Amino acid sequence: SRRVLSPMRLLAKRRQEYKYTVEQSAEYNALMMRQHVGGGKGIYDPKTEISVWETHTNKHNVEEMNDIIAEILDAKKPSPVIVAMEQDLGNDDDPNTYHLFLAFPPSYKNEEGQVVEIGTPGPPSSLYRRVRVPLVNFCERLATAFE
Repeated sequence: SRRVLSPMRLLAKRRQEYKYTVEQSAEYNALMMRQHVGGGKGIYDPKTEISVWETHTNKHNVEEMNDIIAEILDAKKPSPVIVAMEQDLGNDDDPNTYHLFLAFPPSYKNEEGQVVEIGTPGPPSSLYRRVRVPLVNFCERLATAFE
């Protein structure tokens, strides 16, 4: 294509190829992350993806958002995984709000019956608790909690 295309056209073509490669890579990584927190390759079902996320809105669940923040700040528990930041275009109430998708690593009971935190990232065969919160509202609350 070097002999056929002018240098400017060749540069534009290569930029489009690079852009496409980066977009595909980002999409693949997002899918792998969702698959991991969804229980691994054998358990994950993209058709049920939206139904497994706990949804917390701006107007409701203030106490539940505070509980999530307390769980994040608890030094004894592993940090949640940020899965995505997306808009919910299907939400008629507020389609312009961005949401933060967090996945909390699971815990299990050992032989003595004590709860043991697995830690991030954890084995893929375990299910993460998945939470969807409004990005700006939640981050403001989180910043206030850190102060």
